[in-house]
Amino acid sequence: MKLLLSGYYGFGNAGDEAILEAIIAGIRHHIPDAEVTVLSADPQGTSSEHGVEAADRWSLRQQFRALRSADLFIQGGGGLFQDTTSKLSALYYMNQLVLARMTRTPFVILAQGLGPLSSPFLRGSLARNFSRARLVTVRDEQSSQDLVTWGLRSPEPLVTADPVLLLQPAPPGRVQEFLSALDLSAGEYILVALRQWPDADSAYEAVVQWLNQQERPVLLLPFQYAHDLPIAQQILARLRPGLARIPDAPCRPRDIMGLIQAAHEVLAMRLHALIMAAAVGTTSAGLSYDPKIDAFCQRSGQPVKNLHLLATRDIEALIQAADDGRHHTESNRVRLRQDAWRTFELLAEVCSRL
Repeated sequence: MKLLLSGYYGFGNAGDEAILEAIIAGIRHHIPDAEVTVLSADPQGTSSEHGVEAADRWSLRQQFRALRSADLFIQGGGGLFQDTTSKLSALYYMNQLVLARMTRTPFVILAQGLGPLSSPFLRGSLARNFSRARLVTVRDEQSSQDLVTWGLRSPEPLVTADPVLLLQPAPPGRVQEFLSALDLSAGEYILVALRQWPDADSAYEAVVQWLNQQERPVLLLPFQYAHDLPIAQQILARLRPGLARIPDAPCRPRDIMGLIQAAHEVLAMRLHALIMAAAVGTTSAGLSYDPKIDAFCQRSGQPVKNLHLLATRDIEALIQAADDGRHHTESNRVRLRQDAWRTFELLAEVCSRL
């Protein structure tokens, strides 16, 4: 069986690359005879990294050819349909569903988080296109409710969970190599995963002030390296000498997960830093710039604060709340992993009926 995957793949975003790695692993476990092809911005890199076929996501000809040869088109996971910064991304992924219908290729929507989507046109188009799917799974309750509000009646949007919850961290020995190179010890450092965001200067200042009050060393970890490195460097320049360090090259998803597992605590804007922390049980708190952060933290039990309302004292309260709530977070972790596993059970059922 030939499966074609599409998402925000090949752009060097560790969160989306973690999604891809987890989906491929889930497919190989539940549908072992599947042949996987990925639409990627970096086909050669994706093929080499994951041991799959890959096609250029920017080539309409390659997309069309890949769809025609596929038995099933899988769109997701991640947050593909949003128009906060631009409508172009949502239109791109909508067009893929139109192409799938043109080529009569069955498709599923896999573990997506939807929105914010303010355009009535995009909302209606999304509901109409999703109504042709063999399966629709989303990673949070709000996405399911939004789809119903926007007009999706069938298939029922099922709430599962992000596939990255099933990803395994790198082996301890490999993680120790990273820690030694960074002059860090397992269980002794604070991992911080920030990203650039408009009007967030006061929040960054609050993070700087809080970190300068800490005795533990700090690892500033860029998730999308080229995009996140500038803010990490800005934070580093404002911390006291020797307190923090930044990896000198991008890290693979499982390596990042291993570094998160070895951290004493995690403070993150990046959604998949929080997802990885929940998956491995590391004390963690979220800084929310997008509803997807709030949606996940609500399910995981991780404390969260609106980025634009953040003060230095709030961070200490967040970390304390995260530490106090570890038992509750652990029980949620088990349920979330079960929900993520169900994503692939549902996908396998669809494949068995093709």
